[in-house]
Amino acid sequence: MKIGILTFHRAHNYGAVLQCYALQEVLRGMGHEVEVIDYRQKWTEEVYKPFSLVAMKVRYKGIRSKIRYIKDFFKRYVIVKKKRASFEAFNSKFLTISPKYYTDEQLDYDVCIVGSDQLWGINCLGGQFDDVYLGNFKVKDGCKKVGYAISSDLMSINHLDQHGLLLPSLKNFSSLSFRESTIIDRINEITGIKYPQSIDPTLLTDKKLWDPLLNNKWKDRKYVVCYQVRGDGGNSFSLIHTAGILAENNGWDLVDLSNREYDVEDFVSAIAYAQFVVTTSFHATVFALIFRRQLSAYLLHDGRDSRYEDLLRILDCNLFIYEVTEEPRLNQMVDWDKIMKKKNCIRMRSLNYLSQAISNLDR
Repeated sequence: MKIGILTFHRAHNYGAVLQCYALQEVLRGMGHEVEVIDYRQKWTEEVYKPFSLVAMKVRYKGIRSKIRYIKDFFKRYVIVKKKRASFEAFNSKFLTISPKYYTDEQLDYDVCIVGSDQLWGINCLGGQFDDVYLGNFKVKDGCKKVGYAISSDLMSINHLDQHGLLLPSLKNFSSLSFRESTIIDRINEITGIKYPQSIDPTLLTDKKLWDPLLNNKWKDRKYVVCYQVRGDGGNSFSLIHTAGILAENNGWDLVDLSNREYDVEDFVSAIAYAQFVVTTSFHATVFALIFRRQLSAYLLHDGRDSRYEDLLRILDCNLFIYEVTEEPRLNQMVDWDKIMKKKNCIRMRSLNYLSQAISNLDR
C-alpha cells in the first residue's frame, strides 16, 4: 500500500524526527511504500524561527520577557541557523518526503497515518488545535485515516470535549490509538469508547535499525550524557549539576545534549555509547533502553513525567526512576534480557494494531 505519514517532521526536535523515521522504516519493513507528507504546520514553522512575532506573543507574556526575546535575537540566530541546517540534512538523508502539501489538496494515498507524537496536545501547537492532525483533510475515495500512538494531555482532551471537537475528531479515523493510558481512560469516560494503547514508533525498533545513524567517534570516549527538555519543575533542581558530579566522580567527560546543537545522528550515537544517561526526556529514556545504557530518569512532578515514568514502570525498570533528591546509582545489576522481553511483548501488540489498522480490519 501507499502510505502517507502526518506528524511533526519539520520540528527541530530530536524525538520528533526520530519517531517519524522509526515509523517510516517500520512501515517499509511491512512492505509498504511510505512517504512523509510535507505539511508545514503553522506553529511548528513559527516556533523554530530565530525571530517570530507569533511565537513571541504566545510564549512571552510580559514586556520584559518580550524585550529580552528581541535582544537575544542575534545570539539565537547563529544557533537556530545551524540547528535548522542539521535537521534539514537529517530529513533529506533519512526521510522520504512528499512535495509540499497544501491543506486544500486531496491526498493520494491508500492510508494516511496521523502520528505519533503530541499531535493532540495544545501546548505543542501554540494553544490551538490543528485541523489536519484532528483528521480534517481531504483524501481520495477508499483512503483510510489511521491514528497511531497519538499523544496528548488531559487539559487538551478536556478542551476538545468542551468545544465540541472531540467526537467529530474521533469519527474522522477508521482506526485510532493513543500513547497514554490516562488519555484513553479520559476519552472512555467521555465517549464510552475504549481505544487501544500503542507505543512510540521508536520502541517498535531494535538496535539494528539505528546502525545507519551511529557515529563511531563516540565509541571510545568515557562520558555521561545529560539531556534536559524542560525546567526544574519548581524543585531548584539542576540536572546538569547532577550529571556533572557523576562524571567528575568517575573521571568521565560530561556531554550536554540539552542545547540541541548536536546533529540528530550525534544525539543517537552519544546515548548509544554513553556510560550513563541523566535525563528528563522521554526519547532519551527510550534510546538508553534500546542501547542498554544505565540511566536516571528524574521525576519533576510537573504533570509531564508520565510519558517516561509509565514506560519504565511497564518494563519493570523502576530502578531507573529517580526523585530529584537522589543521586545516580552505578553498577546496578540490570536484567536487560528481561527488560527486552517485556519491551518485545508491548511492541508486538502495537505492531498488530498497526498492521490491522492498515488492512481491511477497522476497529
